[in-house]
Amino acid sequence: MSCCTNILDLGCFPNCEPIFFTVVAPTGGAYFWHFTGSSGIGKYKALFASGDFLFIDTSRINENEVYEVWLEKPNGQKFDFGGYDCLKISTFIEHGI
Repeated sequence: MSCCTNILDLGCFPNCEPIFFTVVAPTGGAYFWHFTGSSGIGKYKALFASGDFLFIDTSRINENEVYEVWLEKPNGQKFDFGGYDCLKISTFIEHGI
């Protein structure tokens, strides 16, 4: 279930900043974000209540990396992001002056 057919490129985001979406969880429960990048494959659990806005906690993934990401719903199916089954994100290190 990890293969992507339609990938939406979301662009670049500073590491340790959450990425918020305008779509909500259709049901409550344990969701799993799946990541594939140059450092390998990983996933982490995120708990959402029905109606919660979805977000990715980038502090839980490597900085300065490009990922293909998909979201597993509590029933084991892939989440559909408006016709896209996967997302592409790039994280970068942000330095303050």
